Amino acid sequence: MDRFLIIRTSSLGDIIHGLPVAAAIKTHLPASRVSWLVEERFKDLFSKPQFAHFNTYLTGLIISANKTVQGINDNFIDRKDQSALNHFITDSEWDEQVVNKRRIELIKEHVEDIPDKDALLVIDDTLSHKSGTKIEEVGTFFDHTTSGYSLGHQVVSSLLSAKDNRFPLDLRVYKKHKEGDQGFKTKIELAHDLIKAAYENKVRFSCVVFDSWFLAHKLVRYIVSLKKYWISQLKTNRIIRMNTGNISVSEFVQSLTQDQFKKIKIKEQFVYGYAQTVTISKLGKVKLVVFYETEDFSDEATVLGSNAHVWTPDKVIFSYKQRWSIETFYKDSKINLGFEDYEMRKLKGIIKHWYLVFAAYTLLHLSTQDKNLMTWFNAQFNTIGDRCRYAASETIQHFVLWIIRMHHQLKDEEKVVSLVFNPKAKVRFTFSS
Repeated sequence: MDRFLIIRTSSLGDIIHGLPVAAAIKTHLPASRVSWLVEERFKDLFSKPQFAHFNTYLTGLIISANKTVQGINDNFIDRKDQSALNHFITDSEWDEQVVNKRRIELIKEHVEDIPDKDALLVIDDTLSHKSGTKIEEVGTFFDHTTSGYSLGHQVVSSLLSAKDNRFPLDLRVYKKHKEGDQGFKTKIELAHDLIKAAYENKVRFSCVVFDSWFLAHKLVRYIVSLKKYWISQLKTNRIIRMNTGNISVSEFVQSLTQDQFKKIKIKEQFVYGYAQTVTISKLGKVKLVVFYETEDFSDEATVLGSNAHVWTPDKVIFSYKQRWSIETFYKDSKINLGFEDYEMRKLKGIIKHWYLVFAAYTLLHLSTQDKNLMTWFNAQFNTIGDRCRYAASETIQHFVLWIIRMHHQLKDEEKVVSLVFNPKAKVRFTFSS
């Protein structure tokens, strides 16, 4: 028999499990790992009240249907006025960069056995849609999902793709240029900063992958200076320098015949590809890979460029397809973790909200490091949405178990109810391991 002290608080340990963290770890429940990681790795970065809010916010992002400050706050029995949680996000003096750096250390530990050659850094941008015009730095930007313009925040971010692992790393907000603004940075410059941050944080990767928007000679030159490869889709109006004269990428593709393409297997899929090293204006020597995904070549050709001259076409294509992982992250974080659900005007608070979304996403993936259990967990819960629903279900189950155990110990329903609704109440009880 073990003895534990239960204190009702808004923490992942008590709310998600309804049981002491130490007891939950013994059961090896996936979400128990989340609680342990938060306690072990982040607690020293906050004051005691800040850490309670940190726990509350992460829990709310994972299990709450409404991811706003008010919505998260309303989910807790022992809640205080939402202004305290709002102050934690918008005005409290904790450093989100320090928190993010600690999270990146966790990621590095998790992928330390994966060779550099299997790790890619993906760069992309997304639009966080908003309806209010008085939010700091909100603007009208091109929206790829609608092929039109929408109101919101433009966010450029980096993601580590290492075999079956997908972890967001960092972000930068793209702000529209204002007259006299000396700190303005283009999205290319923001991408440069994200790559530099990953490199300086000693994140291991062999290649940087991005779409044609980010393919600029300055960015490519910087990646090469780090002794890294790059892969990008090429715009069809890029100019290839041939011995016979200059030709556009689209003209080059049209000059190819079907018999020049080879059938290539990419995991369980077959594509039809052609590769050649060419010289492209402003980029220099580039390995050009053209491929179709249909056997009759009825789809539009995808044209990739890379400085990975020694890589086979299948590796170039497979690596570029990992870029889709960041699109999946954006979708998951918006649908399941409230990436767009902030209702605050200060950019400082909004950025902290995004970093906490990154933390919630990462912790769900790091819910266990037991290889066998991870195989089971991934088989049962394939998506972030599945894991969020599992965490919510586990919350209810363990809270009910906690009530049952308390009733068994106290033999008094009113005392149990008092404990549930009185956050300052304490009790010792026993249960079997």
